[in-house]
Amino acid sequence: MLIKPKEITLNSSVSGEAVGKEFQIGRYPATQAIEMITRGASLLRDAVKGSPANSEQYAKAFQKLGNDMCKFVEAKMPNGEYVALSSDHLINAHIPDGDMFLLLMREVHDYNTNFMNSGRIFKMSRSLIDQAKAQITQISSLFSGLSSVNAKQRSQNSEKNTTTKTR
Repeated sequence: MLIKPKEITLNSSVSGEAVGKEFQIGRYPATQAIEMITRGASLLRDAVKGSPANSEQYAKAFQKLGNDMCKFVEAKMPNGEYVALSSDHLINAHIPDGDMFLLLMREVHDYNTNFMNSGRIFKMSRSLIDQAKAQITQISSLFSGLSSVNAKQRSQNSEKNTTTKTR
């Protein structure tokens, strides 16, 4: 039984045709939430910083995390009932491809955390990037203005120091 179930629909078109699936996702119990969120964050961090030689190790750990996340997922059956994704067999039967599996993992993660929510992180990073661009533009225009003033002063100074001889 899921805690605070939320219905979601995921779409994938990896096979060339759009496939939509309906799921219910639930909250992590308080005693498991920290572990699940931390595992995901540290796994992603280590995979980004790690060497390609360890990619198989990261893939297996990520797959294990996905399987553990599916304990908080139920797939909607054609008759409207929900079935828990409690085994590899059920996961593979109800999730048609890796893209949808990754989308489902992100949905479960985002539903279970506010601060580390991928949408929130994206918005925050976009905001920081926009602020940085504005400041860089402002600094560049300041330097550009200073540069043209300095160039003009050098030009005037060189004209004063240059004498022409005529014969």
